[in-house]
Amino acid sequence: MIRVLPSRLGAPPASVVYAQQLLSRIATANPILPPLRPDALELTRIVRHLRSADRRAPVGVLGSTLELRDCLHESGFDNVHVLDSDAEYFRLTSHVRVYDNSETFILGDWADSLERLESSFAVLLSDLTSGYVPYSSRARFYAAIARSLRPGGLFIDKALENPAGLHAISEIESRYRTAPLNLQTINYFCCEAIFCSTLQLDDQLVDTTRVYAQLADALRGPRFGRLIDAAQAIVPTDCRWYYGLRSEQLASVAGTGLRLRAKYQLARSQPYYRRAHQYVWEREAP
Repeated sequence: MIRVLPSRLGAPPASVVYAQQLLSRIATANPILPPLRPDALELTRIVRHLRSADRRAPVGVLGSTLELRDCLHESGFDNVHVLDSDAEYFRLTSHVRVYDNSETFILGDWADSLERLESSFAVLLSDLTSGYVPYSSRARFYAAIARSLRPGGLFIDKALENPAGLHAISEIESRYRTAPLNLQTINYFCCEAIFCSTLQLDDQLVDTTRVYAQLADALRGPRFGRLIDAAQAIVPTDCRWYYGLRSEQLASVAGTGLRLRAKYQLARSQPYYRRAHQYVWEREAP
């Protein structure tokens, strides 16, 4: 039997108040941390590269990434376009943004939308969006991005390529065997076990239903069981992503009219360090 003793002042103990408030908020809290989300270092680089961009010109965000949208607003851009194929996701992310500024939402396939917006944007921002685009469609995707930019316009993107190869499941087991079950562990486990492991298909297609089944078979015990269940709140089943084909990013962009201006490592503390890079591309003059 568990008893909670009241404090001398008649108020519940601080631990009870904390637990009650935590439980009431946990359902609506955003559990997703970097590098699955942009971090402070990446946003600082974006701000630096945008210093000379025209604040009155249209700028765009591929996907509804709220951190990028807030970054553009804080940087003084007031003509922001958000391109996404999911209107409900755009609505949901808008509710958890810092700012409630006006934006233009463009619903549809990215390549289709961008091909109708030739020479429109001074800046396009993206975070891991290429993983939603099949490898066979990447050349068209990047060509559409290039054409949608004004001459000299910037495309700033984060791409996961795993140039050093993929983690063996034995590495995942060793790394997380005694790891504490908290948000950082769950996020890092998602990154390494799902997007950077040898459980990807041979053509480096990430099928999350298949990956979770293999993880459950390979990683036994209550700690891994809880970790795998918790991970599905961040990376659900029934999803397919195209991440990790080595050197694919540079090959797909070649010949599109985008010139590489800068390439950065992610923060050393991140599980995507030396596996994903932040790119700054500039549209060449015709």
